Amino acid sequence: MFHWPIFEEAIVARLIGSLADGPLWVLGPHGPIPVDPWGPKYAKEAVAARQQVIKGLKALQQLGAELNTNRKKIANATPLAPDEDSEQEELDKKKKK
Repeated sequence: MFHWPIFEEAIVARLIGSLADGPLWVLGPHGPIPVDPWGPKYAKEAVAARQQVIKGLKALQQLGAELNTNRKKIANATPLAPDEDSEQEELDKKKKK
């Protein structure tokens, strides 16, 4: 049974960057493998897979932007909770008068 290796964040970031705009890479059982030495035999499938990854990342970014917009609308429509210090200051001012 095939298991994906656990990647460190730096390795994943490098791989994602490479998938987005660099040399062609595939994922082997022990991490990324460059396709270049094996040439056209794997390049076509690797390009198609890369395009799927990029399309998926763009979809996640678009959904994230929509959710962020909705969160901002809800946050702006929600009244702020009163600041206890401000209330105490107001009470103190009223007592002084």
